[in-house]
Amino acid sequence: MKNLVATSLFAVCAIMPVFAVQGSDLPTPSLKELAKQSGIYVGAAMEARHLKEPEFAKVFASQFNQLTPENEMKWSYIHPERNRFDFAKADELVAFAEQHNMAVKGHALVWHIQNPEWLTNQDWTAPELEKVLERHIKTVVGHYKGKVKYWDVVNESFNENGSYRETLWYQVLGERYLELAFKFAHQADPDAILFYNDYSNEGMGPKSNAIYRKVKGMVDEGIPIHGVGFQLHLMGEHSIGEATVARNIQRLQDLGLKVHFTEVDVRIRDDAKQFSVDAQARLFSRLMDFAIYYPSVDMYTTWGVTDKYSWIPSWFPGYGRGLMFDKDYKPKKAFDAVYSSLLAASQGEFAYQPPVGEHADTRIVQAFVAKPLTQSRLNDQEVIYYPFAYNQLGGQNLAVPESHNLSGKWAVGYHDNKLIGRVYRQDDKTFTNKTFDYENDNVEVFLQSGEAYWQIRSVVGEDFAANSFPGKTKGVWSADGKVFDFEIEFTSLKSLTGETIGFNIALSDNDEPEADASVMLSCILYLATTPVGKVNSSVSYL
Repeated sequence: MKNLVATSLFAVCAIMPVFAVQGSDLPTPSLKELAKQSGIYVGAAMEARHLKEPEFAKVFASQFNQLTPENEMKWSYIHPERNRFDFAKADELVAFAEQHNMAVKGHALVWHIQNPEWLTNQDWTAPELEKVLERHIKTVVGHYKGKVKYWDVVNESFNENGSYRETLWYQVLGERYLELAFKFAHQADPDAILFYNDYSNEGMGPKSNAIYRKVKGMVDEGIPIHGVGFQLHLMGEHSIGEATVARNIQRLQDLGLKVHFTEVDVRIRDDAKQFSVDAQARLFSRLMDFAIYYPSVDMYTTWGVTDKYSWIPSWFPGYGRGLMFDKDYKPKKAFDAVYSSLLAASQGEFAYQPPVGEHADTRIVQAFVAKPLTQSRLNDQEVIYYPFAYNQLGGQNLAVPESHNLSGKWAVGYHDNKLIGRVYRQDDKTFTNKTFDYENDNVEVFLQSGEAYWQIRSVVGEDFAANSFPGKTKGVWSADGKVFDFEIEFTSLKSLTGETIGFNIALSDNDEPEADASVMLSCILYLATTPVGKVNSSVSYL
C-alpha cells in the first residue's frame, strides 16, 4: 500500500465530497494537486484540435497533469508515407504539456488499427518489416527523447481467449515483434518508461493470463518493459470484480512492473437514470481507490475530458456520458467521486482495502458479451472459444497441472430466449458409473439472475440431470464424449437481448482412486457477468 494513514473503518468513497469552489464549478485544491499528494498522475487523452476551444484548454490545464495524444502519434497520423513523418500535430500537444508541466504518454508505437495504406497494402518479408518497425519506432521515440516520458509501445496484441491477435505484425514477425518493439524503443530513449497496453485485461482471465505470461517472460529475459496498461473502458451497469483486479495488479507489481489505468471511461445508456449515474461514479471512485492503494499504479488517465468529444456514442449506439465532465464542462458525480477518494487520502482518512487474502472472493469474475447467433444452433464460426483453467475450487493456480490429462474449451451464444453453448473435452479416462452424479466426469453450468441461482449438471453421455431451473434445459453428448452441446431456454422471456446473466461453466474429472487418494479436478474459467445483447460487430476499443 502507498504511504497513507487510514483513520476510518470504512473506505471513503462518498459521491459528494467537501471542497471549496472559487468562481466556477471546479474545486480548490485541484484534482491534479490532490493526486500529486498520492503520487499519481491524473490525466486525459486529447487531440490538438481540442486546444482551439478555450474552455477545453482551461479545464485540462487546471485539473490534469498528464496528457495522452488520442490519435496524433498513431502511424496513420505521424508516419503517413513510407519516407515522410509528420510531427506537427503531436508537437502541438507536447508543447501544451510542457507549458503546463504535464507528463506525456505516447500512444501507440505498434497497433493493428489506424495504420497507413503503404504499410498495410504491402507483402512484407520478415527482414523488411522488421526494418520498417525499427525505423518507425526509433524515429518517433527519438524525436521526443526527453519530452515524452512514457510510451504505449505495443497495443492490443491478444484476443479475448488469450491467443495472439492475427495482425500484420504477428503474421509476418510472429510474437517476437513485441520484444523487437520494446528493444527499439529503449535504444531510442533509454530513459523512457515502456508499457504494454490492452483492454479487458484488468481482471483475471484468459487474456490477462496470456499477457502476464508474456510480460513475465520478457522480464525474465531482460527485455526493457516497465509496465502494463489497463484501458478500462467500462459499463456503468456492470460491477467490477475487485478481488480479481487486485490479484492481477498484485502479480504484475510482484514482477516489478508498474500498472497504468490508461483509457478510463464508464459508459451508460442514453436513457439511464440516477441509479446508473451513481453506479458510474462508484466505478470511477473505485478505480482511483486502487490507484491510491497500490504503489505500482501511478497513472489514472481518462479517454477524453468532456462528453462533448467522447468516442463512445459513435462506437456504442445508445450509450454515452462516459467521462467526468459533461458537454458544458461541468464536473459530474464521477468527478466528485474521484475527487472524494483523493481528498480522503490527502487528509489521512483513506481506508480502502482491496478484498484479498482469506476474506477475498476467490472466484474469477470477468464480464464478456455473448454473441447473437443467426439461428437456434451453435456455429463454431460465430463464437469465441475460451479454454478452461485449473482452479481447484478457489485455488490460486490457474494452469492445468502437467500430471493430469484433462483439457477443454467452451463457447456460448444466444438466440431469442435460449443460451446455446458447446464444450470440447479431452480426457484420458472417462468414468460414469459412480453412485452420485458429482462423482462422475461431468460438465456443470451455473446461472444467476438477480438473487436466483441454479446449478445444472450433465454426466458425460447423459442429458442434464433434473434441476430447479424454471425453464427448459437440454444437453447432448457426442458418442465419444468429446463434444457436449447444450441449450438453456428462459421460458419466461421472449428474448435475452439486453439481459445480464451470471454464467459459470466447469469441467470436472473424477478418476478412479490411486494408491492412497482419489483425484478430483474442477476446471473453471471464470464466473462471467454476461451482458447478453446485440452489439456493433465492428466494435474495437481504442
